[in-house]
Amino acid sequence: VDLDPATMASLGVTATTVSSQLKAVQADTSGGLGEIGGTRQTLRTLGALPSVEALKALRIPLANGQQVRLDDVASVTDSFAERSSMAYLDGKPVIAVEINRSNGFSDSGVADDVDKAIKQFASKHSNVQIKDAYSTIGPIIENYNGSMHMLYEG
Repeated sequence: VDLDPATMASLGVTATTVSSQLKAVQADTSGGLGEIGGTRQTLRTLGALPSVEALKALRIPLANGQQVRLDDVASVTDSFAERSSMAYLDGKPVIAVEINRSNGFSDSGVADDVDKAIKQFASKHSNVQIKDAYSTIGPIIENYNGSMHMLYEG
């Protein structure tokens, strides 16, 4: 989303307003709990827009109570970003990926799913070398196990 400052100024739209609207619709959030079949299940609210066209049509409120479409005050495209950083492992350039869990999901569950996906990918692409450079899951599991041990002792 590349904002057009001249158009925004003429309509009285601020970048903060646009940013707030984007944050409001582009987030998957915890939806609370629901009872299904006598058991409680966590719910997740899917709030992300399904397409670039839907994002273009996002309504932005004006100070006078009217609304404009996002594509009236910005250029909205689906493309790749310009390189802004480089990743190196052992002094050699690599492709790095950071994976974060969404609210409402288990760290260990996400780590297990990522491991399965990586193994599946690696089996199909033997020419690609995959290395885990850093992970926070080890300390999380150790803390959990330590807490459970203390509960058993208590």
